[in-house]
Amino acid sequence: MTDANQTPKPTLPELQPLQMLGIAEVKSLLQVSTSTVYRWIDQGSFPRPFQLSENCVRWRAVEIQAWLEARPPFSKPGMKPGTSDNAEKNKAA
Repeated sequence: MTDANQTPKPTLPELQPLQMLGIAEVKSLLQVSTSTVYRWIDQGSFPRPFQLSENCVRWRAVEIQAWLEARPPFSKPGMKPGTSDNAEKNKAA
């Protein structure tokens, strides 16, 4: 059950133990751009992908699921991932 002010976290459809996700699937799941995914990686706040070949990277679906589960839920519509009510209040102060 979720609070009326909280948006439920997105979840991956039935995960296979070794399922790998490409950038298009990660972007779709998280509803963010490619640059956002790679910015989060550079900041150390998102799992690094595996380099399968020169032009092919993949993420383990279970790592993405764990990352999602570790994120605090959004408490207000329009809040950015990784922000909290306190961060928003401190900005306004």
